[in-house]
Amino acid sequence: MKIVTALAIAAALALPAGADTFDLRERGLLEVYVTDEFKIAGEDLGDRWEILLTPKRPLGEAVARLVVNLTPADEHNSKPKLRARVLELCAPIAEQHGVRKYTALEFYSRQGFGYHCTFANPKLVGKPPVEGDFKYATYGVVRLAPRVYVAVTLLTDDPEGAEYQALLGAVEGMEVRPPR
Repeated sequence: MKIVTALAIAAALALPAGADTFDLRERGLLEVYVTDEFKIAGEDLGDRWEILLTPKRPLGEAVARLVVNLTPADEHNSKPKLRARVLELCAPIAEQHGVRKYTALEFYSRQGFGYHCTFANPKLVGKPPVEGDFKYATYGVVRLAPRVYVAVTLLTDDPEGAEYQALLGAVEGMEVRPPR
């Protein structure tokens, strides 16, 4: 299983990647790197940004939604605090999926730190893919900088697949640069 993941990551990293930049005003510039296999679109909502990463090909195996929150306070400024918050946020999702035991795994972020939980939809696992309905969902939060948090949702049919791994790489490679 680890060999498959390593190969998928290597394949995703081999694809040309470009950075899209989002202006977080006084908090800096957010750079999101994504492979050429994905479209990236962002919307400035004032106190936050919503960024969507979608595959260019129809019936893609993975999509991502990133909500960049510019918070007034930096309440979850340590790994234990953020991990506890992610577990708290995922509790209703786990209950909805009938999962009693789940854990928060660490994002291997280039900058900052974060955690995520992945859940399978038991109604869809083992069935053919359906456009817009995914078998697995990953929810998490990354603290990129003081008062800059990114709520992450990754949806996929194959958490070991190249598309999911490319999106995971985009999340883990995000960076906040100083403002211009």
